[in-house]
Amino acid sequence: MYDYDPANLYRTKFPEYFAGKWLTYDPAGGRFGALSFQRTDQSFSDPRFAPVEAGELQSFNGVFGDMKWQRPAAAAFGPDGALYVVDSGPVSGPGLDGEARDAGLFRVDHVGDGRLPGAAVTADRDNGPAPLTVSFTGAGSGLPPGVPVTYAWDFDGDGATDSTEANPPYTYRTAGQFTARLTVTGPEGTTAMAGQEITVGNTRPRITVRRPQNGGFFRPGEALALTVDVADTEDGKDTRIDCSRIVVRSQAGVFGALRPLTGSPGCRGSIAMSAGDEASRSDSQRVTVQYTDKGAPGVPELMGSTSLILRPAFQEAELFTSTGGAHGGVVTGSRPAASGGRALTEIEDGDWIALDPVNLRGIRSVTVGATPCGTGGTIEFRAGSPDGRLLGSLAVPGAEDAAAGRTTAGRAAAVSPAAALKRRSGGMTLYVVFTSPAWSSEKPDLFTVDWLRFDGPGIGRAAAR
Repeated sequence: MYDYDPANLYRTKFPEYFAGKWLTYDPAGGRFGALSFQRTDQSFSDPRFAPVEAGELQSFNGVFGDMKWQRPAAAAFGPDGALYVVDSGPVSGPGLDGEARDAGLFRVDHVGDGRLPGAAVTADRDNGPAPLTVSFTGAGSGLPPGVPVTYAWDFDGDGATDSTEANPPYTYRTAGQFTARLTVTGPEGTTAMAGQEITVGNTRPRITVRRPQNGGFFRPGEALALTVDVADTEDGKDTRIDCSRIVVRSQAGVFGALRPLTGSPGCRGSIAMSAGDEASRSDSQRVTVQYTDKGAPGVPELMGSTSLILRPAFQEAELFTSTGGAHGGVVTGSRPAASGGRALTEIEDGDWIALDPVNLRGIRSVTVGATPCGTGGTIEFRAGSPDGRLLGSLAVPGAEDAAAGRTTAGRAAAVSPAAALKRRSGGMTLYVVFTSPAWSSEKPDLFTVDWLRFDGPGIGRAAAR
């Protein structure tokens, strides 16, 4: 509830319009609204309108409609008349990657017809041994072109202005953790502030996941080997890592205790993937590995993090990363008979979908669930681009060719052709390209695609060819 104070001199406080209104937020919808209440009892001469009492809800109006929120978790008006909002970021919880992407504390000012300047801080590094020279930039700050602003940098948090340049360097000579703050001031005295935390005397650890491979394929219920290398400058390259300080987060499965690797500053363990039917386990899984070092004298700990994507062998086709092609790409359409209730439709010659990342280690072939309801054509699997190295291809018949397999309802029966895939080491973007030289804009689409199944042992055990 906003308590308007006319004596408050804060330039961008909320106006009197919001006095007595109840601001509420919807964490699921990521939006704010203002509820207005009847201030006094009121009756009307028009008999169509019943009397209302003080305190009754009068109206509900959306506010901040142009602002993008993830999940507002708390909000309060400050003594300055601005609104402070805690946004907890994307949905998270036990078993997720634990990262706080897009989370933060935000101040909302009322600028009326004016505009607050933007403030943004970027640094070329935010940690390292002393002395540490950091190149800062205020790129992205300011107002539209032609409107002058001033910059004031406080690098060490002592409240004094250390630079008025837009893109200054600064050298930290003593160990510790500092917050570099940039204040941007517009011509009417409106200000905006941004900050960047700098840790001097400790270096963020670097994490490498050697197994499983990023983009590799697994099956529900199987165990995957997990091997993690950690490099920490202050602890020394060859120092044995405390495996208990490694945290693995994912919805993909259950992680066992990690144990040290012999002769390597890393750890090994396993991931027991969750069991379930293929269709219900077709989403790719993000795995995040974090390691927190032991800090240094007078310097706090730092956490290093890396993540990878694991793919189930059975993939709903509509869960692609991107689509494109000569005719704008495919469309995901509702298909009640499809395994996930949806399928790829409006597939025309030259359209494609991409899966990124993909690692074909242990994969021998791919099977596609399709419906030959159109012209028919070829599905190609290519590495790196729509015209990259051809790894394999398969044919989907046209509706006329599939007439013998029509269902009793008169629709073409689904088919599941397979294609052998050439060996390809390392990760890549896999392009699934749909082609048909016989297609033209006067002809129907090629076919619909329901799912893809990647066949072979995958990353669950050593590949055998």
